[in-house]
Amino acid sequence: MPTDFPTPSQPVSPSQPLSSPRGAQARERMLMAALDLFGQHGFEATTTRMVAQHAGMNLGAIPYYFGAKEDLYTQSATFLADYMAQRQSPALVALQLGVSQQITPEVLSELIADFLIEHARLLMTEEVPASWLMFFLRAQTETHLDGFEPLYGRVIAPMQSTLCRLIAPLIGQEPDAAPTRLFTFNLCQQVLTHRLFDRVLVRRMDWESLSPERGNEVLAMLRRTLIDQLMGAQRAHLSPR
Repeated sequence: MPTDFPTPSQPVSPSQPLSSPRGAQARERMLMAALDLFGQHGFEATTTRMVAQHAGMNLGAIPYYFGAKEDLYTQSATFLADYMAQRQSPALVALQLGVSQQITPEVLSELIADFLIEHARLLMTEEVPASWLMFFLRAQTETHLDGFEPLYGRVIAPMQSTLCRLIAPLIGQEPDAAPTRLFTFNLCQQVLTHRLFDRVLVRRMDWESLSPERGNEVLAMLRRTLIDQLMGAQRAHLSPR
C-alpha cells in the first residue's frame, strides 16, 4: 500500500467527484501524505499546504475532500486503522482456528508467539512506514484530537482481546482480569519495541543496518523469548504456592 508521492509538474486540482475512481485515488494519496507528515511533525506543525504539496495536489483539494484539518487528521487515523486491521485479520483468524481444538499449552504458546512474530514482521517492513508508527504514538498524546480511538478500536482491542482469551487459561486467570490484560499488553509491547528502537538495536549489535537476514535472526530470538514467557507463566500458575 505505501508508495512514494510523485509530484506532478502541475498540481492536481480537485475536479474529480468523490465517488469516482480517480477521486478515490486522489483522496487516498492525500491520506497517505497526511499520515506521513502528521507522523513526522505532529498535528500542530503540519499544515494543509504541506499535505497538498506532498500529495501533489492543489491546496483546495483538502477542504474539498475532507473539510477542516482536524477532519483530515481523523480520517487519516481511520485509514491507518482500516489498513492495519485488514493486514492483521488473516493472522488473527488463523490463530483462532488453530486453537479451536484441544491442544497442549506448549502448542498454544507457539501459536500465540507465531501470531505476534507475524505482527512484528509486518511492522519491520516498509509496508508500515516508520512515520505511520509515529502517527500512532503521537495519537496517544494528541488527546484533543480523534486519532487514537479508531486505532484502538479497530486494531489494538480486537488483537489483545483475542490474546487475552487464549492466554487466560495458561496463567489461571479470567480473560478480563487485570493480570491477564497486563501480561498480554507486555507481550504485545515487545513486538512494537523492536521496530521503534531498531536504530538502537543496530547500534548495540555493531551492525551497519538491519538486513532481512538479521531481521529474521532478531525475530527468531523474540519468538523463543515469547514462548519462554508464556510457558514460564503457565508453570508458575501450576506450581504449589
